[in-house]
Amino acid sequence: GSIGLTHQECLSSWLKVQRGDGRCELCGYKFRFAPQYAEGAPERLPMWDIVLGISRSAFAKWLPLIIRIFVATALWLLFVPLATAYAYIGWIHSPSTISKRFEWDLVISDTISGAIIAGIIIISFLSLMSFADFLRFNFRRGRQNQNQVQNENNNDANIPPALEEIDDFAAELHRAKRRERRIHYNTENTMEQYNTDISHSEARRIRFDQEMNAEEHIEEALEENVDGRAMMRQRQLDTFEQAVNEDEDAEGEVPPQMGRNIQDEDAVRLDNFLRGMEDDGVVDEPDEDEIAPRQNNPEPAFPPRDPAANQDDMEMNLALDELLGLRGPVGVLVRNISWLMAFNITYLGLFAFLPRFVGATVFHRLLRSAVTGLLSHVTFINNSDITNTTSLGISEVVEQLNSESQRNRRTLQLNDLALLVLGYLSMAALVVFIQVLVSIRKRMRPSDDTVIDHQNQQVNDDNAVRDDQAMDEGNNFAGIAVNDEAIEIRITLGQFLSLALDCAGAFVKVGVLLFLKMLLLPLVLGIWLDAATLTAFNSVPSDRILFAGNDLFSSLSIHWVVGITFMLLVTVSVLQLREVVHPSLFARMIRPQEPQPDLLGNLLSESGTTHAKRMVLSLAIYTFLLTIHIWLPSRILVSTGLDSYVPFLRPHLWYIVTPQLQVPLELLIFHLTMLGFLEKYKNNIGGLQHWWLNAICKPLGLTNYLLPRKIQSFLYIGSKQIFLPKEQKEAEGPVTGLSEKKINTFLEPETEEKITVEQNVDPFWYELAACDGKVDDFVEKQITLVSSAEDSRYEQVQHRSNRRNTLSGSKEYIRLPVCNIEDEIYPDSARNLSDCSDRQKSILISSTLGKYRLRRNKNKGDGAHVEFWKECYGDIIVRPPEGWDDLVAGGAEVQGRWAWGNESKSNIELGVAVRCNFFDHCTSKEKSLYLVLMVILVFLLSWASITFLLIAGLSAPLIIGRMVMVLLRIPSSYIHDPAAFAIGLAGICNIVKEVSSFLRDHDRLIRNWIASFRLPPRRKAFIILQTLIHWCVVIPLIVGVLYDLVIIKPDEWFSGETSLVSANMVFKDWLSGTLLANLWALLCYNSAFTWQFWVNLGNAAFDADDREDGRQNANNRLETMWQGVENGRIAHFFKNLFRAFGLWEWDQIDHQILLSDCIYPIERNAGIALLLPSFTLCLLQLDTSAVVFHLFGFALNGVAKQFVFRTVASWTICFLSIQAFREELDQWFNVLHKAARDDRYLVGEVLLNYVENKK
Repeated sequence: GSIGLTHQECLSSWLKVQRGDGRCELCGYKFRFAPQYAEGAPERLPMWDIVLGISRSAFAKWLPLIIRIFVATALWLLFVPLATAYAYIGWIHSPSTISKRFEWDLVISDTISGAIIAGIIIISFLSLMSFADFLRFNFRRGRQNQNQVQNENNNDANIPPALEEIDDFAAELHRAKRRERRIHYNTENTMEQYNTDISHSEARRIRFDQEMNAEEHIEEALEENVDGRAMMRQRQLDTFEQAVNEDEDAEGEVPPQMGRNIQDEDAVRLDNFLRGMEDDGVVDEPDEDEIAPRQNNPEPAFPPRDPAANQDDMEMNLALDELLGLRGPVGVLVRNISWLMAFNITYLGLFAFLPRFVGATVFHRLLRSAVTGLLSHVTFINNSDITNTTSLGISEVVEQLNSESQRNRRTLQLNDLALLVLGYLSMAALVVFIQVLVSIRKRMRPSDDTVIDHQNQQVNDDNAVRDDQAMDEGNNFAGIAVNDEAIEIRITLGQFLSLALDCAGAFVKVGVLLFLKMLLLPLVLGIWLDAATLTAFNSVPSDRILFAGNDLFSSLSIHWVVGITFMLLVTVSVLQLREVVHPSLFARMIRPQEPQPDLLGNLLSESGTTHAKRMVLSLAIYTFLLTIHIWLPSRILVSTGLDSYVPFLRPHLWYIVTPQLQVPLELLIFHLTMLGFLEKYKNNIGGLQHWWLNAICKPLGLTNYLLPRKIQSFLYIGSKQIFLPKEQKEAEGPVTGLSEKKINTFLEPETEEKITVEQNVDPFWYELAACDGKVDDFVEKQITLVSSAEDSRYEQVQHRSNRRNTLSGSKEYIRLPVCNIEDEIYPDSARNLSDCSDRQKSILISSTLGKYRLRRNKNKGDGAHVEFWKECYGDIIVRPPEGWDDLVAGGAEVQGRWAWGNESKSNIELGVAVRCNFFDHCTSKEKSLYLVLMVILVFLLSWASITFLLIAGLSAPLIIGRMVMVLLRIPSSYIHDPAAFAIGLAGICNIVKEVSSFLRDHDRLIRNWIASFRLPPRRKAFIILQTLIHWCVVIPLIVGVLYDLVIIKPDEWFSGETSLVSANMVFKDWLSGTLLANLWALLCYNSAFTWQFWVNLGNAAFDADDREDGRQNANNRLETMWQGVENGRIAHFFKNLFRAFGLWEWDQIDHQILLSDCIYPIERNAGIALLLPSFTLCLLQLDTSAVVFHLFGFALNGVAKQFVFRTVASWTICFLSIQAFREELDQWFNVLHKAARDDRYLVGEVLLNYVENKK
């Protein structure tokens, strides 16, 4: 087509800019270009030309980019943090101190501190912007709603008393009518402007008709729950159109062109009028959804944007590489850094210097003596010895910490941080004080809003009188706009000041709450936890003081991370325990986790007293759990001397870089990992709690008291008559106020069946209806229990439509007959059931009362009886339910968790049987005491198990990680416990995963495995024996010896100063080789040496471009050779062994898979890598080698032999690697050859024609 006539360079540039993948926008066909080379260009270039071409291309294209990246990285990661640190020092201390910090050690420390300060600036600025957006979109709307409600409440004072006694709908309708009259009154003025020929009486008649129609429309809108704003706007439009039509009819027919002009002019004037009314606050602007149906030509959903606005958006949407200075002009990089530094300096001045200045002023002028005296009386206990305790005041601790920070000349110091916090708290207290004064003034004097409302009412009355005069005199209503504008200015100023104060109060409230809950509380808990375990770690407070003085941010970060981790663990455990035990225990006390779509709104809506109560309660819970689970076990370990045997209490740390940088990075990784771990495995914590309580409550007999159980069936226990027996009535004789012959009516609620009797209702039923608690005691003492000689009657559970479990044929309620409960035979509780006007009404009694179910039996004896059935316990309900923590799914009814408050209960909770009470009439005092002791025993055993799990959970991964490092011959000085813990935790997780999957059906698997055992054939057994010997002995020895000689052996061994071979050395080499060989096999099985593995590990999407095919092909070939779960040789090797030893399928043993494809290649490559350097080392032992070395001026000592051995081993391993990756290297070489040939001989490209892909 015509695209073939375009310039090749233009087409290439357009493709790069437009799409970037070289494909057609319409059909997606990939454009193909044929390269054109100069005449005489060779097909293959010599090696020297390839190296020269690649070097020239690298220097011309890649070297400037590398330099640009290096410069940009240095500026962003070194210059900006260092300049930010200097800006902080200049603001906090003085600019003159900056020049004194130009030392190498201080420059490194200041750079790291500056990076921390810059990160805090970015996070705090983004938080402030987010909160500002929240206030702009939510708080302003809430303020408007509050003002609207307040205005409506003020208008309620003008409502006549007769209307005020009516419900809220009537009052709302009355206010809507008043607003409509005021709106129509102004609309009528507009009509008088245009309809000058209408008489005064005619205008009054039209206004009256419009008011009546408006009231009818508004009433209909309120009844149908329709927004009145759209109705008012529609009514205004209809009124104006009607007035214009009447005007046109009166004036006669208008020419078409003139009619269009008049209509356009009228539409403009109408819009201007309505816009003015909206600006004056008379009419609220309806939503677009309400106006859209009435528009003949609605605007498009996405109108065309202004080119200037598009240009601004393009200016804002800069590419990240251009923003960082990786491409584009260098001036852009300088400009961006300059603006960032100007912002950082200004931000530090406003949010660091000013609060610190306020805090320093308040401290030195008001609080210095009080704080110093208070801190001097508070002591810090130094438990360096259990029997010898020394006390150290907090003031002394602060002084030592400040002196240590000043001695090390650190950027971040405690006194600066304390003054900064004090400054923010002082400003917050000032805002609160102003709010209190304003609230007191509002209580003592009328509010500004009330004054403004009176002014508006007065102005409206004046305007109404002026409008009446204007209708006769022909005046316009310009004066109204002037007066309204003046009032609007006064309203805006008052509302602005009030809104500013409210916004400041919102900032203060949210800031203080977040500071207390998210910063101070975790930090305090972390410090308490450190103090509780200080002796167990064999440390003293001076060690912590020195560390905090040397690196304050790392110290605060450690304590904060420890505290927040403890809070998360406690919160998750308590929430899981709430769902595990019976809902009557903790479901009404502990609030479940709920989604927080509007966290800031919730913080603002709840009162400070509510937040204070929650914080105090949370602090009490955390303190109690910290005492029993942290402090008490550490005391026991120290007193018994077992602390020295707990690995994590004697940590080993090795810092690769400066601790000031390494500690925060490790804490960040740990915190993110812990969040992900708890999010993924929190239900496993609940499952473990359920398993433990189920296992321990069964032998102690506490299952029916603590755990939820299903209702299996109902047991008949007795019955009770509804009416008093005749014998009892005759014995009691006539009662005052009660006739001898009293007719009562029993009305069935559903069937409306009436039963008329001459008896009175038993007072038991009224007492039962009024019984608040202890229904069990009351019922079983009053009803006629079934005889023990009778056979027990059971009935199965019936599931009703309302999800309740009840008896078959029973109703949801039982209605008591009509009677006069003023009679003296009825107790006082019966008289309190209803008001005086309702005392002749019947009372409903639920058929579900605790563990009892009620069902009326009308065929028993001479009167109506009610049967009582008791729940029978079934199976234990497995908790927690699957997916109960899904916050998006819905409430308790959907999730299956226990309901909170007024939530609808789930089917699971409705089917839970009532638990047994520890203290009831059926339980003796001895049994109650026994149950209490058993509960205490459960608490003690749970405490011991949690303590053991904590110690084991922290020690086991650390032990495994240290063992791995010991097997790898890493010196103890280079062992880093966080890395060892991560290694051990990864191994334990994999082991637990495999073991748990096996234990789910271990009985059947073990029985089948034993039953299907059979001896292998001799030939297959020989192959298995060969495989095991080679994999478990030979390969580990080769790999271990090679690792020992290349990495571990010192130069003394090569010089012959130590023994060459020993049994201990061979055993260690075998252990190291076993670990390395199996680790390599595990990585190959999981395709760890492929590109896709690391892409998936980083949770990133694979880039679908031309390079994807090559990488996938390479990875597929490698997977076919060694890697992969399906096609890899390692996978086939282990699957073959599993079939042999797991399923006893000896016929599946294949010599090719086990030995030829796996064992022999590994041994061959590892043997070559070991034998060739060893042969070289043997040659070095000859005297000739020493002579040769002396000829070149070198001494053949242990260092030289070690160097030669490791060099030969490295080259051998490189050669073997090149041979293994020869196909990939061949592809890379072809790419380099093509790049060098194109760079030297390519003169252009020709677009190839479209070729249809024929399948």
